[in-house]
Amino acid sequence: MARKSYSAEDKAKAIALAEEIGVTKAAKELSISAQAIGLWKRQLKADAAKTEDVKAEAAETKAEAAEKPAKKSAGRPKKAAAEKKATEKKATEKKATEKKATEKKPAEKKAAEKKPVAKKAAAKTAEKATAKKPATKKAAAVKTAEKAPEKAAAKKPVAKKAAAEKTEAKTTTLLSAAKQEKLVADVATLKAENAELKAEIVKLKKALKDML
Repeated sequence: MARKSYSAEDKAKAIALAEEIGVTKAAKELSISAQAIGLWKRQLKADAAKTEDVKAEAAETKAEAAEKPAKKSAGRPKKAAAEKKATEKKATEKKATEKKATEKKPAEKKAAEKKPVAKKAAAKTAEKATAKKPATKKAAAVKTAEKAPEKAAAKKPVAKKAAAEKTEAKTTTLLSAAKQEKLVADVATLKAENAELKAEIVKLKKALKDML
């Protein structure tokens, strides 16, 4: 014997009657098992609870999505303060350099007065040094060539670290954007599911109203 199927309207009528005269009497009057009516009542309550859960989850997701731009805006004053501090530091360093240069001027004047004597001594020293120049120049060239690989090697870790930090920053930005897109998609899906549940609940309520 084929199992009889009941429409949403039939279920709503049975639930309404059971609430009015009791499950047992309603089952007997409608020739439906009390277990079926009880199951329909539980399903109706579960659907209503699920709708509330969907609403709560959608609200939470929306709040989380709205919170991110607020955090980003909150970080701007800190950046501005850091830039201001850096500017003030540069200005202080510039003043210190200018002060130091001003203090050097008297000493430079005194040194200028001694130049003629020093010039003669330098001329003699230069004559002696001229004879040694070819050997000294060659030694300097060799020394510079030996230090070149060391300087290049010292610069490599710094460049590598900067490139790694730049790549990490780009990756973080891309991940953040992807997460926001996923949140938006999830909210849309929840809204669609909630709409379907609402439609079914409205249909059941309408059926109950028609019965009453």
